Order: sequence, then structure tokens, then C-alpha cells
Amino acid sequence: MHRSRSSDPLKATRQSIAITITAVRIDRLEGRTDDELKLMLGTNQDCVVEVLGVPERDCYQIVHEQKKGRMVFLDTGMSFERSVGVVAIQSSTNPRTHVEKIKVFE
Repeated sequence: MHRSRSSDPLKATRQSIAITITAVRIDRLEGRTDDELKLMLGTNQDCVVEVLGVPERDCYQIVHEQKKGRMVFLDTGMSFERSVGVVAIQSSTNPRTHVEKIKVFE
């Protein structure tokens, strides 16, 4: 027997979960310390919580450490040299406004 969506007792729970989940992937070069990683992850989570209103305990972060030469970031007309400490951050989240997305990186 087919149940209608309106009779789904978990619908509200699923909707609230979908609103808050933000998954973050961080790519960085090998060689940084555990303390540097801990600081980076904590700072990133603080930004997500503050700007996007995600609950503090909703933390989904994956770190990939790349060998030297496996991450290439060249100047794209911004006239600055990138350091060897370059980090790439990808964030997957539910639809957010352009302003919300930009504020995370301010």
C-alpha cells in the first residue's frame, strides 16, 4: 500500500537534516603538523557555523593530503604568487545565497 508524503512521520526530521548538512573537502600538501590541521579544521567549522547557521556538532570534513606536485595552482591574472601552503577547500551544501557563500571566505 502506498503512503502519501503528508503522512510521513519523519518528513520534518529529514527536512531539518537536509537544511543543516554542509560537507567540506580540504586538499593540502603533505608536511603540515597535526596542530596546523587541527587549527584549519576548527577555523573552517567556526566559519560554517557562524555564517551558515549550521549547528556546531554538524561537522563533516574530509582532508586529503597530496604529494608535492599533485596540486597545481597558477596565477590567474591576480598578480600574486601562491605559497607552498596553498589549500583547496570544496564545500557541498544545500542551496545558499551568493552572499552566504562569499561570507564563509571573508
